[in-house]
Amino acid sequence: MFSPNGIGVSPDGKTLYVDNTLPEPYIRAYDIGSDGSLSHERELYRFESGGDFAHGVPDGLKIDSKGDVWMTGPGGISIISPEGKLLGRIQLPLKASNLAFGEDLHSVFFASGSTIFRLHTLVAGERPMYYRR
Repeated sequence: MFSPNGIGVSPDGKTLYVDNTLPEPYIRAYDIGSDGSLSHERELYRFESGGDFAHGVPDGLKIDSKGDVWMTGPGGISIISPEGKLLGRIQLPLKASNLAFGEDLHSVFFASGSTIFRLHTLVAGERPMYYRR
């Protein structure tokens, strides 16, 4: 990958997701072996070439509890299924640079320009593997 940026792991710990910023915006997925090795590299999702990159490039990436990938990028926040289907896009007035699920896991925060937005979600975010209560 030329310019990897956002990175995340599926809820079952078996898939690694990495987004590439430039020159080609896409997300790749890798299987994670029991020894931590990566295999079965595949393109999960590719943004249209010639897209409006003034409105963002793949950047921040998080995973929800269903295994869907939430990613800042062209057009706002894209939500992509583990099968690579675009489920939806949250459009923003400015490009978004990063996102995070809140403590309740049903709030997602994202940075866009000089503003931090908060949005309630129906699907919970995935609690990070390193989270301790």
